[in-house]
Amino acid sequence: KTDILSHDIGYSLVHKNAEKDTSEFLSTGEQNVISLILFLISYKEYDITPTFEKNKVVKMQSCKYFETNVIEVDGSLERDYAVLDSFVIYIAVEGKVQIKYDEGTISVSCGESILIPASISDVVLQGHGKLIEVYIP
Repeated sequence: KTDILSHDIGYSLVHKNAEKDTSEFLSTGEQNVISLILFLISYKEYDITPTFEKNKVVKMQSCKYFETNVIEVDGSLERDYAVLDSFVIYIAVEGKVQIKYDEGTISVSCGESILIPASISDVVLQGHGKLIEVYIP
């Protein structure tokens, strides 16, 4: 994949597209989410090496502000957010996954992310890939 996130000289996260030889600064919100995810994943002083299982949610880190999980999708997996009063962010880190909800379907491929609004209470994840899932518990 040619899309990468990197630190610019000013420590700003930049989205670089090598195919088009262009760069775009990520919005402050996107930078904050990515920084928070990196912080949560590296926060513990001990090594966190989870065991991934297909179509299972693996908790990476959790605090009172955010919960971060990894989901390895292989086929189909339903996610019910009815009791959750939060948006959900999916960041694709491998493969390609379709996210189906009442009003349609959207695909995310490695390096892409999507925000699911709190008004969507359930989704079906289909395809083959690995997602980072972030929400407010």
